[in-house]
Amino acid sequence: MIYYPGVPGSIGWVSADLVNIEPGSIPVVEPPPTPTPLVTPTINPTLAAQFIVTEIPTRLPTYTAPAPLVIPTFEDATSQNLPANIPMGLVIISIFIFGILLLIFSFVTNR
Repeated sequence: MIYYPGVPGSIGWVSADLVNIEPGSIPVVEPPPTPTPLVTPTINPTLAAQFIVTEIPTRLPTYTAPAPLVIPTFEDATSQNLPANIPMGLVIISIFIFGILLLIFSFVTNR
């Protein structure tokens, strides 16, 4: 028997296989009998006894439903073309070449 503040009565039990007790140092306490379940395993013709459940309050966290899943939608990629229908690859290559020309110009003007 151990002190365990997380349960009703603050008493818990540990298996003797997991504890090393030397005689005379700690009193050995007999465990209490197993509590009788509230529902017996007999058959009830009305089947009403199966649905009577007594909830035992615990300090454990409760389940909270997650927020609803929002699936993003995307617009059609063809609607994002430039007004003159210039291919995007040509725009990228043009910007790259312009950057190279600016780099060359910066080296020439620094000398």
